[in-house]
Amino acid sequence: PQHIILYGPPGVGKTSAARLALEEAKKLNFTPFDNDSEFVEVDGTTLRWDPREITNPLLGSVHDPIYQGSKKELAEIGVPEPKTGLVTEAHGGVLFIDEIGELDEILQNKLLKVLEDKRVESSSSYYDPDDENPPQYIKYLFEKGAPADFVLIGATTREPGKINPALRSRCTEVYFEPLSAKDIKGIIENAAKKLNVELEDGIAEFISRYTIEGRKAVNILADAYGYSLYNSKENKNNIITLKDVEEVIS
Repeated sequence: PQHIILYGPPGVGKTSAARLALEEAKKLNFTPFDNDSEFVEVDGTTLRWDPREITNPLLGSVHDPIYQGSKKELAEIGVPEPKTGLVTEAHGGVLFIDEIGELDEILQNKLLKVLEDKRVESSSSYYDPDDENPPQYIKYLFEKGAPADFVLIGATTREPGKINPALRSRCTEVYFEPLSAKDIKGIIENAAKKLNVELEDGIAEFISRYTIEGRKAVNILADAYGYSLYNSKENKNNIITLKDVEEVIS
């Protein structure tokens, strides 16, 4: 399957579409995915390149025996410990990077290599291939690399020209249009059904005039529901009023 980049403004459903893509792909004939295929999600704005390579949640890292936090039993025999990252956790599934356009440039380049090799190499000056002390799984990670065969789905609010060209060349690109007022009304009505609440007339229209972000619209409704419950504990009709919505927005 192709790697994918989803473009579009906030709150249009890029994350939901990515999750749905994996679930639908599992149903296809001859699919590479199975019921155990993971959907691993991370916010690209939280990932930073550590030049010391002590920590790397995305790709993984190696804890040398001199570092604090290394496993005691490995440190005592001078064996480095590879720590696998999210790319290995996503092996056989989907790695979803939200705001992939904000990902550190060095990390982007290293991610590209992982996409090509489908594995992550580990290295350490403390690793001796002739040493018989390291457990077999550590030998495997140093000599074969950690498996990292996954489909990358990235989402971004940036323009395509702002994304790494090498990354774009490996991905199918999908563009999301901004949501319309009609879309927001449908999202609000569907969210109300999930909350099992009734809406006073005009609420969906009111929220659709306030925001064109689906996520924000749902959050407003949820806040209004919480406000309604807090202020009317005997609300047996389970109704969200226009006043409830106005209060949480104001």
